[in-house]
Amino acid sequence: MSEISITSVFTANKTVLALDAVISVLVLYLLYRALLPRPIPGIPYNAEAAASLLGDMPQMIGHVKQTGEMYDWLGAQNIKHKSPIVQVFGRPFSKPWVIVSDFRETQDILMRRVKEFDRSAFTADLLGGVIPEHHSRWQTNDEFKSRRRLIGDILTPSFLNKVAAPLLHDSATRMAALWREKARLARGRPFTALKDISHCALDAVLGFTFGPGLKGLSATQPNVDYLSSLASLPSSNVEHGDDSDTPVVFPHAPPDPVFESFLKLSDSLETAMKSLFPMLAHWALRQRKAMKAAIRVKEDLLRHQIDLSAERVLSKSDEPTIRCAVDEMVRRESSQAAKERRPPSFHTRMFYDELYGFTLGGHESTSNSNQWAIKTLASNQAQQAKLRASLREAFPQAVSQKRVPTAQEIMQVRCPYLDASIEELFRVSLTAPMCVRSATQDAQVLGYRIPKGTVVFQVWNQAGYTQPGLPVDESLRTPAARAAVKGAPADPEKSDASDFDAATYAPERWLVESEDGTREVFDASRGRNMIFSMGPRGCYGRKLAYVQMRMVVVLVLWNFQLEELPYELNTPGAYDKLTREPHNCYVRLTALPL
Repeated sequence: MSEISITSVFTANKTVLALDAVISVLVLYLLYRALLPRPIPGIPYNAEAAASLLGDMPQMIGHVKQTGEMYDWLGAQNIKHKSPIVQVFGRPFSKPWVIVSDFRETQDILMRRVKEFDRSAFTADLLGGVIPEHHSRWQTNDEFKSRRRLIGDILTPSFLNKVAAPLLHDSATRMAALWREKARLARGRPFTALKDISHCALDAVLGFTFGPGLKGLSATQPNVDYLSSLASLPSSNVEHGDDSDTPVVFPHAPPDPVFESFLKLSDSLETAMKSLFPMLAHWALRQRKAMKAAIRVKEDLLRHQIDLSAERVLSKSDEPTIRCAVDEMVRRESSQAAKERRPPSFHTRMFYDELYGFTLGGHESTSNSNQWAIKTLASNQAQQAKLRASLREAFPQAVSQKRVPTAQEIMQVRCPYLDASIEELFRVSLTAPMCVRSATQDAQVLGYRIPKGTVVFQVWNQAGYTQPGLPVDESLRTPAARAAVKGAPADPEKSDASDFDAATYAPERWLVESEDGTREVFDASRGRNMIFSMGPRGCYGRKLAYVQMRMVVVLVLWNFQLEELPYELNTPGAYDKLTREPHNCYVRLTALPL
């Protein structure tokens, strides 16, 4: 071969290689461009995130690592862009999330636009590894309705008053007994109340769910018995020195395997929530020996309690006494089976998951709400004193007989300041700071097109709730939203109809003068409390949560003065789990005479 031919071939090869390199670079560039976040036209977003394959995820993860919270970062984007609607790129290679921070628009979406915005896969994936057949994972369709029928309207006024209230009163009474022992041993020093309140909530939801079948099983009572046997604390549990702000560390009774298992399953939701792939995270957790053991304990307990309930409910008595939630579920399934001429199906995945949903959904939310309430009351001494005085005025017979109010008395009493305090404690807790919906069709929100399948976060932790609202062109709202203006402040920058700062704890915001001008009455429309969401997919356990909070607030303030704490023992930070959990919850108690 001639030298010229060799040179020509070499030159041609170089040309081909260069062309291949150019094509490869072009393909990679086009692939890179295709994988970049694609903003929804018109909706504000972070420009630097749109230019990154990871979108907003690095900023979100950094914020979560620093603070423990994610949803406050979402709400902060509305303030940053001065817009009630923004979009963020929360997960790589996915559609953007739309964030709405406006009370009236959220109200419209949740109450009047259910066919356009339904339950999101975000929620379904979060719960799928623990309660895969629970109704909350389904969109609002026939499948959802058939599952929901099993628990239906269990939380009737009669059930709440006659069944739930005494059980919740018992759990709060046990916590008060535990705190009397701790107050005696602490001698004026603070101690953490996180586990105490968590155990009280667990006792409450398990008692409500299973009732007499638990046969005295309690997360709280063993610690009452143990501490009551101590004349004083071991020296190792009390820091030396004169610093009265140093917390006391209490010894505790060995935990029961049932409670440990239930808490482990509840904690698994945090791992799933923080994962890019929640269902995969759930699967990985289920492979662990400890998680398998926890699931086995839970399944055994459910099976046993259902069998005990069936014995009670299906007895020969014409009117069996309903003593807990599982009894009502067994009664309903038996009745439905009789209508359909089939044997009742108690031992199914759906029955188990609907039953366990009471515990899983009720424990963490109840515990965290109660923890925030205790923290808030300790930080607001004047309002705490006013509430205690109102309670003692509302229960004169309990005062004269030197006892705590009964469950029946607490449920029946008319005490506007108690109602206002509970509403305000829920509002400022931000236990559930948002809800998630998915667009089931192309829709419009505040003038912007929301493509089908878009995940829409409605946040109520900043603008329009705890901070001044952001301006909205009223013509951009739906006709139904424009018509529904009851309780909306005349000034769009005000967060509610009262004159109180939304960032402060003020039960008075919920009180108005009666029509005859003789007294104050509670008005639930005065403020904006969204932690239970609203509409047909609002929190199922809302009524139960109010009863439980009522019992805890009354019995704690009847028994104790919650003394003020130094800032480092009562910080406002939180962790986003299934609900929003405070970083800490300490108490310094002064036991009050009955």
